[in-house]
Amino acid sequence: MEKKKTLKRLLIALICLICVAALVAGGVCAWLFIPRKGEASHEIWLSSDSFDVNHYQTVEKTPGEDFKILQLADIQIGSMTEMSETKARIQEAIDATDPDLLLLTGDNVEGQIGGAILKSLGKFIDSFGIPWAPIYGNHDGEGTYDLNWQGDVYESFEHCLFEKGPITLFGVGNYAFNLTENGKIVYSFIMFDSGSWRTYTDGTGGYDFIKEDQIAWYDWYIRGISEAVYGEYNPAQGKVVPSICALHIPLPEYEYAMRDYVDEDGVGAPPQVDGNTGENRENVCCPPINSGLFDRAKELGSTRAFIAGHDHLNNSVIEYEGIELAYGYKVTQNSYHDDNILGYSLITLSPDCSELTFEQIPSAIEA
Repeated sequence: MEKKKTLKRLLIALICLICVAALVAGGVCAWLFIPRKGEASHEIWLSSDSFDVNHYQTVEKTPGEDFKILQLADIQIGSMTEMSETKARIQEAIDATDPDLLLLTGDNVEGQIGGAILKSLGKFIDSFGIPWAPIYGNHDGEGTYDLNWQGDVYESFEHCLFEKGPITLFGVGNYAFNLTENGKIVYSFIMFDSGSWRTYTDGTGGYDFIKEDQIAWYDWYIRGISEAVYGEYNPAQGKVVPSICALHIPLPEYEYAMRDYVDEDGVGAPPQVDGNTGENRENVCCPPINSGLFDRAKELGSTRAFIAGHDHLNNSVIEYEGIELAYGYKVTQNSYHDDNILGYSLITLSPDCSELTFEQIPSAIEA
């Protein structure tokens, strides 16, 4: 009789334990999936605004030395179970390159709770003490943690350069910062939110494009920063600050540049000469329309390279009409990938900032 009572008590205790565990698990899930909305930017930009060079953050370059930029493309972490491998691959990239700046070119997180993981990922990256500049990709905002909330997280880190940017522009995270040497501006970095997915007027879906207001802001910035440094914007006389533009979704020109070197499936490689490197293993997934950012860049004479991510199987770098169009090596196994082209991309500015070189470095970590 006493044995039956003991078993009954154990059964009740077990049921209670299961109920408590279910409640705790349910509470955690509910907490993770509660929509989080951050505060929208208070910054307003109008094309009539005067340019204030002091508004923009700076990164100081060591005089007489190369400036090394490590691109981490498509980290795309969506679960804490992926954190260990993600950290190992980022650690490998930083240890191997000893960079002066990190560029995270979008799809840094993904999925319903990607935003919840962002604090852990960001804390790890910030711990290196290296300035880092993230932008958003098409997957960053797909969960319950909106881009403004994630922007608050990025802005909370000591070494992160992220800014939500003007509320008057499309998207979140259009911002710029400058490279200085002995306090003088020698280079600019312009960061774009390239959007995600949209339905076009013919009813078909496609990846988003850079908007007219973003192009106008870019034009205003290049002219303004050049006037601040040289007293005037005059590219014919060399009075224009050189720049790099970073965005997640590649411009249509990435497709145009590779047309002569790929098959009908988009597979091929640019001629491995004159600084061209890497390969494409899938079609360029760019917007179906061209809104004109590349042409404006050619007109302005500032931008030396566009840096993109997005297409996980592409890591080509090719010069097109005087501007480098570069993909970053996908850095993690998260989401679709080929095991033998995981790695990282090193972009090096020469000591006088007159030359850019690109190196696509395969990971030594077994996939």
